[in-house]
Amino acid sequence: MSNRDVRWLQRRTNIADLLDDGIENYSDLKPGASAAGAADAEGTTVAESPGATASPRSAASTPTTASPRPTVAWFGLLLGIAFVAAGVRLFLAPVDLMVYHQRMKRPSFVEHVTPQRSRIYGTAAAVVGLGLLGFSLYRPRQ
Repeated sequence: MSNRDVRWLQRRTNIADLLDDGIENYSDLKPGASAAGAADAEGTTVAESPGATASPRSAASTPTTASPRPTVAWFGLLLGIAFVAAGVRLFLAPVDLMVYHQRMKRPSFVEHVTPQRSRIYGTAAAVVGLGLLGFSLYRPRQ
């Protein structure tokens, strides 16, 4: 890590506080373990544990969890359906046409799209659409 990266990290986080808070409030344990259960395992109570009284600074430096994603991303769902529909249409009814590609810095050219290439483009669009549908419907476990 370069010095510039270290300075950037130090300006934006307080690593020592984050590490200490994780150990003091038992957040370094598995998600099912509670602070009281961890304190009982050591033979002390929560009030006797070193991090029982949290200072305002340590409470502010604890990371917050992001809110869960909505169940369905409607825009992605509609876009995925459109991609799948267009891809299936191109695969089932291939076209034979000339496509003009206009470029700014390089010379423009004309591409001849054959029925075989049209089926390839349709298959690619359907696969991308299915991926978008899957990602839009996917909700990670909590």
